[in-house]
Amino acid sequence: MVERSGKGLALTANGAQFANRLRDGFLHIAAAVDDLNMVGRDRPLRVTMNPSFAANWLMPRICDFWNAYPDIQVDLSPPIDLIDLQRDGFDLAI
Repeated sequence: MVERSGKGLALTANGAQFANRLRDGFLHIAAAVDDLNMVGRDRPLRVTMNPSFAANWLMPRICDFWNAYPDIQVDLSPPIDLIDLQRDGFDLAI
């Protein structure tokens, strides 16, 4: 795969072919990772909180957040019942 050339190393023809195929494979892996990172980016951030917190603290302030960050979609849910973050698809609980 490599051979000594003076004080350095050089790829053989087989080594160069192998390196090219590895590069192509890594490019495919990188593209797949990029695709996975984009999944769900267009969905809102789902946040759950106590109804009292939502009414008394969050709602009076949320307009400031939305004005400052209009591109961030937030889905607020103050349920009365206890929820499971993973099962119910929430990203954050306050």
